[in-house]
Amino acid sequence: MFKDDACLEKFVTMLVATSVAGAATGGVAVVPGAAEALTSGSGFLARLSGQRRSDAHRIIRETTTTVRTQWTDWIATSSRTDERDLANAVASFEEVAPRIAPRPADVVAKRLHASAIADLILERAEVARPEVYADKSPHNATAKLAREFLHELVRRSYALLTANPDYLDQIAPDLWRGVLEQLGDIKADTGAIRFVTEQIRDDYKREIDFLKDTLHARETDLISLLRIILVRHVPKEDILPALEQSYERLSQLRENWSSLASLANEEPEIAPLLTAADEAMAAGEHFSLERASQALAEADARFLQINREREEQFKRGEENRARILGKRAELAGVTFDYGGAADLYRQQAECFVKAFGEAHPSTATSYNNVASNLDAQGRFSDAEPLYRKGLEIRERVLGEAHPATATSYNNVASNLEAQGHSSDAEPLYRKALEISERVLGEAHPTTEVIRGNLHGFLEHRE
Repeated sequence: MFKDDACLEKFVTMLVATSVAGAATGGVAVVPGAAEALTSGSGFLARLSGQRRSDAHRIIRETTTTVRTQWTDWIATSSRTDERDLANAVASFEEVAPRIAPRPADVVAKRLHASAIADLILERAEVARPEVYADKSPHNATAKLAREFLHELVRRSYALLTANPDYLDQIAPDLWRGVLEQLGDIKADTGAIRFVTEQIRDDYKREIDFLKDTLHARETDLISLLRIILVRHVPKEDILPALEQSYERLSQLRENWSSLASLANEEPEIAPLLTAADEAMAAGEHFSLERASQALAEADARFLQINREREEQFKRGEENRARILGKRAELAGVTFDYGGAADLYRQQAECFVKAFGEAHPSTATSYNNVASNLDAQGRFSDAEPLYRKGLEIRERVLGEAHPATATSYNNVASNLEAQGHSSDAEPLYRKALEISERVLGEAHPTTEVIRGNLHGFLEHRE
């Protein structure tokens, strides 16, 4: 899809860079272009020292690789997968990527929410390339896919970054600190960098120690849950009960988590994603609700696609069986077995309903064929509702001005005539003839048959 990983990796680097640019600017105003310089890949990595630089390289590579591998599933479940539109979306992204770096303060204002940051970057793209991204018309398929592509790429990338404990603890503590400062949970202290885990452990030591004693909770679990609680605007006095409730729910969830194991055995295609979610849910330093949620979301999207494929296969199977049943019914008609033919056409109608739904021309034709074979047995009153059902479907799906609809009007009229309902049959014969003459022409064979039926009816009535 991408020509290579270079553009995607630069883009992920830009997202990571916004996390530390806040510390570099010290929260003061900067001249135009300075923020972009701070968040450029080379400038950002050069400002990191030793282990932080190594961690940043690793996180960028991991995120780039993961995002890239996710696109097959996203494209498969997207509402638009036209190859040309997709190529345009990729090309537009690669062109606009260097021009849409968000300000660190804006990222902080979005509370690290991946979807909100994706909205922010899409807004910047609308300004940078309005001819591509500003058109929100649902009828412009190319622009629609370009917007979806960029938004989904940013959302997934940022969700993966913020779900990575190394990212927040070692690469972007200033970004997390900014969020906490905005929420009023700690005082501003831009002169020092404190790692997130240590900061939360210090600031909420009383709550953590209490729940470690009362619930025998792991400290790493409590700190991870606190991270989530703190960005939810939970008041200071409500943090302890919220943390206790969250941990109890987590414990219950872990107890019931094994039910996914059987699903992994039944559905091997999503087993790796379920395993990833299982590993993320395990207690310990690698516990991450975000990663578990992301893995399950990916599993859900893939499973949805699998079910769609199965449904399509099921529908094709029902359609193919309907064809076989139709030929069996025709063979029964050759031997004058009208009862057998009617039963086979009924089964055919059921197959078409499963494949296409009742409101489909093939279903209407099956109903008509059942009725015709009931007529052949002299069961006119049993045939009438099926003829009428076929007419109703054809009129609704094909419209009144259609040859098949004219045929259905003729069939209902003929059935009513056979039952002796002459006054009801005549207007339907005339309607059938009027439609056929209008749609097919006066000299068409179908029109001549319907005209002959009407004349025969009138002569017989006289």
